[in-house]
Amino acid sequence: MNQVGRPPKFASGEELESLIESYFADCEERKEPPFITEMCVWLDTSRKVLLEYEEKEEFRNTIKRAKQKCEAAIEKGMMLNKMNATGSIFNLKNNYGWEERIKQDNTHEVGTETKSLIEKALGDL
Repeated sequence: MNQVGRPPKFASGEELESLIESYFADCEERKEPPFITEMCVWLDTSRKVLLEYEEKEEFRNTIKRAKQKCEAAIEKGMMLNKMNATGSIFNLKNNYGWEERIKQDNTHEVGTETKSLIEKALGDL
């Protein structure tokens, strides 16, 4: 039977996990944090292909763990002032779904004169 299309980039989840673990070991040896894009270069693939593989059950957990390790390294590096905070925040927002939450307080104190006018207006209803 002739197969159509490109052969799979990774033969199995185990193969991918082994390659990813070798990337993390290399980062540790170099004493550098891991990054998703650099990991893709190590795997000789693209972010797009890696994210497509994440949709496949066999690869999902391996890729999610790898992404989580990269995210944790960025967060830790930023919090320990070992990475540029602006770049780290940009990366976390754009690649890991982080978002800023702004709390707005929409309460307003109403003065005595305003209260009287409101009460009078309501009383006239």
